[in-house]
Amino acid sequence: MKLVLDVLLMLLGALLGIAANYATNQTDHVPWPLRLLRDWSVPLVAVVVLLLVAGQVWMHFLERPVAITRTWNSSQPPYPGLEAFTEDDAGVFFGRDREIRDLVGRLNPSAPAGAHRFVAVIGPSGSGKSSLVRAGLLPALGRRRGLWVIAPPFAPGAAPLVSFASSLAAVLPDTTVEQVQTELTQGAAGVRRCLDRLRTARGGRAAPVLLVVDQLEELLTLTGARDRGAFLSLIDESLAADPHLWVVATLRSDFLTDFLGTGYAALTHQPTLVGVLGRTELFEVIEKPAEQAGLSFAPGVVARMVDDTGGGDALPLLAYTLQQLFLRVGSGGTVTEHDYRRLGAVAGALSDQADRITADLRRVDADTPVLSTLLKFVTLEHGEPTRRRVHREDLTPEERTVTDAFVTGRLLTSDNAVLDVAHEALFRQWAPLRQAVAASTDKLRRRTELERWAQDWERSGRQDAIC
Repeated sequence: MKLVLDVLLMLLGALLGIAANYATNQTDHVPWPLRLLRDWSVPLVAVVVLLLVAGQVWMHFLERPVAITRTWNSSQPPYPGLEAFTEDDAGVFFGRDREIRDLVGRLNPSAPAGAHRFVAVIGPSGSGKSSLVRAGLLPALGRRRGLWVIAPPFAPGAAPLVSFASSLAAVLPDTTVEQVQTELTQGAAGVRRCLDRLRTARGGRAAPVLLVVDQLEELLTLTGARDRGAFLSLIDESLAADPHLWVVATLRSDFLTDFLGTGYAALTHQPTLVGVLGRTELFEVIEKPAEQAGLSFAPGVVARMVDDTGGGDALPLLAYTLQQLFLRVGSGGTVTEHDYRRLGAVAGALSDQADRITADLRRVDADTPVLSTLLKFVTLEHGEPTRRRVHREDLTPEERTVTDAFVTGRLLTSDNAVLDVAHEALFRQWAPLRQAVAASTDKLRRRTELERWAQDWERSGRQDAIC
């Protein structure tokens, strides 16, 4: 549409020139084709102007976002706690309007041909990168009149190609994960076939397709070198082969240097950076979701919470504190200074909850393996603890008792029998676990290395040696 408008604009300039030339230079000695053009130039100018106006109106209609209607499912807390916001939480996601506009602008450039279509969203742990993409960007794209085909977000995990295939299979009609995996073995051509089928199913053969890779750092912490290279190569080649493919990936800033050493540093050019929230945005994060839920705060409480929220893990801790306060007070209630302090404030809410869960477990059985179980969710990268997913079937009955309690306490999450920490802040903010990680550094590092070697050996066809 933009190209058509540019052509019409050039045509309008030519017609205006012709009309002006013959208006100031009247002569009858003109070849009949030029005379015909002279006689019709003014009506044609009017027609072209009308087409330009209509085209601009249509472009505005396509690009204009739908007026935002914030809705919230009252059966859920308006604060997600340690978990990332999802698209279902868009109605209570506040504080990142500027970043959302920036991302939407990146994905809708005025000159698409020269756009860098791998958009890396980079920020420190706890800055809200996943929430920005899931609850900010994706709903914003969905509100635009122009059609976007969006595959479900996925984290690479230990087998990124399987995760990629699972994401596509979830939206491709009558297609299994195994069938998509077979297509992916054909490289960029196989990805293009999958995406073209997806476009056809969604009614837009030329529609842009968006892939969302959440927690890209898992390629460095959970994925073996062979699988990491295969996945990044496939993404890079697919972007080159399909001009309507876009990828948005979130990446922890402390893993950027390592990612630049993978051979695919060019992917992270022109990143969108996510920093800490300012005071104004923190007030929005606290007060706006509360308005949706009919929750109120006593005078001075919100300002105290903002003062208590600094950098580092403070944002996820604030979100967890707000969730716990809502669960205690309820919709229509009022949070007082006493409620806030009794919970432990921003700094202590998570630790107090972990302490209570542990005390309850050990009241039943003093030998409950709390810390040893939680260490199964930790992997080390450059000495820093990061998340590691655990299959429920790999746990003993005693360990499952621990994980069930922490899932109930919203410090772990469970999805299709796969368990994960709700946020890595648990590793750093709960003193007993932080100390256990420090004491087990060598053991955790050896386990991480063995798991990567095992993955590479498995992918290599279980050869006796890996070269």
